[in-house]
Amino acid sequence: MPYLSSEEKNNLIADLIDLAQVDGNVSMPEMTYLIWVAQKLGITQEELMHLAKGNRPTYRSTTAAQRVDQFHKMLNLLFVDGKVDAAELEFCKTLAHQLGLDRAKVDTFVAEIEANPTKMLELDTLKAGFNVS
Repeated sequence: MPYLSSEEKNNLIADLIDLAQVDGNVSMPEMTYLIWVAQKLGITQEELMHLAKGNRPTYRSTTAAQRVDQFHKMLNLLFVDGKVDAAELEFCKTLAHQLGLDRAKVDTFVAEIEANPTKMLELDTLKAGFNVS
């Protein structure tokens, strides 16, 4: 992932935490994924816990490629507990819209997941769909 500011990293993790909590249960696979992403971003366990307690950063100034990458991470989180929950999918779509991603394209990708909830979308597929590199 290209360079991200501390604020961008915190935004990404905060969104992933919110998404994991949508169905009322943060499963062990979801927690493991959150910890893994936080470690990859250089976010400490203390910072992760701070964000998990609802201390959210202000919102976003990222490139299109970074927003697509964030959307991809959100979509990945949907699959880590073995089930794609409708509420999580809807929340993911809402976050993608808030990120400023093209609504029609987001809706198309979400529809693909709804049609085949066992198949994760590849990052390259998303990048091609959003015309970013």
